[in-house]
Amino acid sequence: MMEEQKLVYLESHLCLNSEKYIGKDLYGKKYIKYEARKKLNKFCIKMKMTIVNFDSCYERECLLNRNRNSKFHTKLCFEGKEKDIFTEANIMKILEEERKFNNAFFDLNNDYVTCMKMLKEKSGLTYEQIEAETEIELSSVKNIIAGKRNGSLLRLTLILMAIGAEPDSAYHVIDKSGVRLDRDNAEHQLCRFIINTMHADTMENIIKCVNNANFKI
Repeated sequence: MMEEQKLVYLESHLCLNSEKYIGKDLYGKKYIKYEARKKLNKFCIKMKMTIVNFDSCYERECLLNRNRNSKFHTKLCFEGKEKDIFTEANIMKILEEERKFNNAFFDLNNDYVTCMKMLKEKSGLTYEQIEAETEIELSSVKNIIAGKRNGSLLRLTLILMAIGAEPDSAYHVIDKSGVRLDRDNAEHQLCRFIINTMHADTMENIIKCVNNANFKI
């Protein structure tokens, strides 16, 4: 299946290779879409791995390059009932939910607050969880989502990443917020970098990136 490109190894998962739930950023790098990442057992084959005489090889090399002499051994491990994995009905149901959300989200009549509330509701996160993910105080999280106070673009970007906004959704919200991205503004450059290249990363790594760039949240 790998040779036929029906499966692709991505973000430490062996996934069905379909544009319906695998996207590409502006640089052509593939990523697992937010909705698919929430239900990986529907789209990915998970593997339990044991290593014999580990000698500085890596997991990615293991899955992509191993041969019959490899010191790595893998075993398929399904969540739930095996017969339920990859069923067309389950996949199509999720994709239909995603299509309906996108149609509603990108409605031109939607304002900033509507878009933010839709993303928050879809993520399933509470305000308190967003606070913990972003390290932004709770009152500011609530005000930024409600549009009651104009926070920095960096704070808005972090909240968007925490609630799972993909690049097109994030830029849509930023446009609705009235902010005009300035390519010469260092903070805006960082926000674009996070949205374009780190949207599928963990919030921990995103926060590290911000700190390493010497920006204050």
